[in-house]
Amino acid sequence: MCVTTRNQVSQIKRNVTDDVVVRCESMKRPGMKNVQIIDFIALELGGHDKLPFLENDIHNKLMRVRKAKDQHQNIMDSDGMIGYIRCLARNHGGDFYYIYNVDEENRLCNIVWSDGVSRRDYAVFGNVLAFDTTYRTNKYHKPLLLLVGVNNHWRTTVFGIALLVDETVDTFVWFLQMFLQGMNNRKPKVIVTDGDNAMKNGIAQIFSESKHRLCGWHLMENVANNVKDINFKRDFKEIMYGYYFEPEFLDRWHSLILAYELENNYWATCMFEKKESWVETYLRGNFCVGMRTTQRSESMNRTIRQLLDSTKSLTDFISLVDHAINKLRRKDLQDDFST
Repeated sequence: MCVTTRNQVSQIKRNVTDDVVVRCESMKRPGMKNVQIIDFIALELGGHDKLPFLENDIHNKLMRVRKAKDQHQNIMDSDGMIGYIRCLARNHGGDFYYIYNVDEENRLCNIVWSDGVSRRDYAVFGNVLAFDTTYRTNKYHKPLLLLVGVNNHWRTTVFGIALLVDETVDTFVWFLQMFLQGMNNRKPKVIVTDGDNAMKNGIAQIFSESKHRLCGWHLMENVANNVKDINFKRDFKEIMYGYYFEPEFLDRWHSLILAYELENNYWATCMFEKKESWVETYLRGNFCVGMRTTQRSESMNRTIRQLLDSTKSLTDFISLVDHAINKLRRKDLQDDFST
């Protein structure tokens, strides 16, 4: 019986050569998994006992190579994206705005940009702003944020775009500050979002004078998740959009809570505490351009999703986002001509 000694194992580990790594990487491109690659090499050599390395060693080696390559590509990809943004800025002239920041290792964190058309549209139609960060289809899973509004043709118009490192309060504060700077410090009257807490806190710090409206669609989804009675969803929608004076709303809400026995329901208590952000009674008098939801922002996300997948580099990602916005603007030209 052949027994592999500790010295022999040590010798095997030193034989994971660069040629083996290159070959494994080549076989991974068409989709082969590490296990399949090792089996293939073992078959060629006449068995797993003939392999010049241990299976765990090749796994670890390939992981280290991939990690180093991803770090390099991340730096190069970020540089390529910044270069693309600078090209856009040169093509659009001096009215193109962009700004970004990096971390302590000089890696790209966040970037915000808005071209001249978007900035002029915001100057005219920027009283109402909607955005969400539900879209992450890019290689590095960075949240993409589209700030949209409604133009004079009742179509969605894009005011600005941001690619963020995460969805924390600090990141949202930085992003909103930079966006406001690019828009000559003109604050919107109303902001419509999906109710993310970090986003809410960021808005409260930077746009404290703006009315923050929560997306009606997301609220109805939360209703279904927290109260299983289908009749409650109907009654909740009626009380959310009904035109009641405050005393009548308070009476109706109290009756609703008693009818469905929600006196000790945490979700219901939280909803009542932030009623000024979703009840029509408290939103009345704030011009919202018909936007009760973040649907326009999510619609733009769906449009972009058709063009992208999670393997796209940042440069490809930005160029295709730019393509989607230009496609949207062609409809505006058709509307202008028809008018």
